[in-house]
Amino acid sequence: MSIKTFYFGRRIILATVLALSASLPCTGALPSTNVFEVRPTVGSDSNGGCFDSAGTGTDYSQQNSAQYSFTDLVIAATTTNVTSVSHSFVAADQGNCLHISAGTGFTTGWYEIVSVATGIATLDRSAGSAASTGGTWLEGGALATVSQANSLVVGNNLVWVKASGTYTVTSSMTVNTDSSSSSHGPLTFEGYTSSRGDGGQVTWTTSTNSIDLVDFASANNVAFKNFVFSSTAVTPGNGAQASASGMSYAVSFYNCSFTGFATAILGNYNVNWAFDPLLVVNSRLYQNTVGILNSTNTYILGSKIDSNKDQGAEIGGGQPSNWDVEYTIFYDNGTSGTFAGLDLSTGSNNNGTFVIIDHCDFSSNSGDGVKSSGLVFVFVQASNSIFDSNGGYGFNGQSGSGQLTPFLLTSNAFYNNTGGKSNLPLGVNSITLTASPYVSIGTNFALNSTSGGGAALTGTGFPGIIPNAGTGYASVGALQPSSGGGSASQHGYPLVQ
Repeated sequence: MSIKTFYFGRRIILATVLALSASLPCTGALPSTNVFEVRPTVGSDSNGGCFDSAGTGTDYSQQNSAQYSFTDLVIAATTTNVTSVSHSFVAADQGNCLHISAGTGFTTGWYEIVSVATGIATLDRSAGSAASTGGTWLEGGALATVSQANSLVVGNNLVWVKASGTYTVTSSMTVNTDSSSSSHGPLTFEGYTSSRGDGGQVTWTTSTNSIDLVDFASANNVAFKNFVFSSTAVTPGNGAQASASGMSYAVSFYNCSFTGFATAILGNYNVNWAFDPLLVVNSRLYQNTVGILNSTNTYILGSKIDSNKDQGAEIGGGQPSNWDVEYTIFYDNGTSGTFAGLDLSTGSNNNGTFVIIDHCDFSSNSGDGVKSSGLVFVFVQASNSIFDSNGGYGFNGQSGSGQLTPFLLTSNAFYNNTGGKSNLPLGVNSITLTASPYVSIGTNFALNSTSGGGAALTGTGFPGIIPNAGTGYASVGALQPSSGGGSASQHGYPLVQ
């Protein structure tokens, strides 16, 4: 049986298992509406740590210390009911998570207080044996580690992580949650600085050799937002990897950065598994050995991939896939040799792969800006992109035996590539620049106003006109000017720096 057939066989089996398991009752788990709070260095993994977003009480998880911490929990005759002499439960407790950490006859773990009546808290499930006394319990207060929250989550949960300190780890965290329920909400880990939702980033780092920060094992619908992932290890592992236990689906990174890793995001189907699809949005991957390697469907939007030792991003082998790369900058990759910014030629068994490149910058890479030569039955098209100052071709699309020829569609710009513009026909409305088009190459890729440089790209992108629809003013390149061509007002995506 081939790898490809084996893969589809496993995916069909997985889908069948998920369909069957969806009808089974879920026991021993907190609800999908649960929201966790993690505060590195100031929280505690003994705290309650979470609150049900559907709860009507007071959320005590958004504080460093537990609201209540006692050793006198009592289980009533109905084992979902508990009482405490030290604290008579009230309506404000409803929705909070209660951590039972010790006690003879108690089942330790995290519970939700689903209702309160006359000092009695009703939990979401049995807390142990009836009439047990002396249970150690904590309610409220943030957790200290993302890994503790990850061990408790179910599909669709939200884990807030506050930048209360650097989150330093010595081992990998494995995400294996399936969040593909009917609500379609991903399991989300989201950083913030001062208040939830402010977009501030949290630093998650390691100095331990050969460990990944996050491994994915048959995870489904998981998002990470607002994290600075880094490794200072002498022999670094990977930032995020689809591990050997199964394909992971719909994994997203928003406003994240990765630095110091072997491969920042690795989904190599020929070795382990892959991400299908992988989404990287508004993120930066820099100073790794490889930025991204993924063997299946990949979407990169509004990001910067720079100063990686080998490829900025590369397609892995083993599966047909679709890659869509838009409004993204590939700069100064291949510092250890002549590697491409975006390398589409390294995969094998990729028949049927389709790659779209639109509004991107490929600048100062040691090899080609884009390399797609050697692929078999792979279709690549590029438009509205800048290829400048690369050590090889701007676009290397030499056809291999039986290959579908990649092509440069329209409105691509070329400047100062050592190997030449391209070994393919340049397409419609190709632009030859006579000066660098950027405000400051490497740090500010906004278009300058230099004649023959940025000025030649402002308002000249595709589509300028859509038949019977109107006139537009798209510009060439990853960052769109605030105005250009008539009354246009276009804005690019902010990049993590």
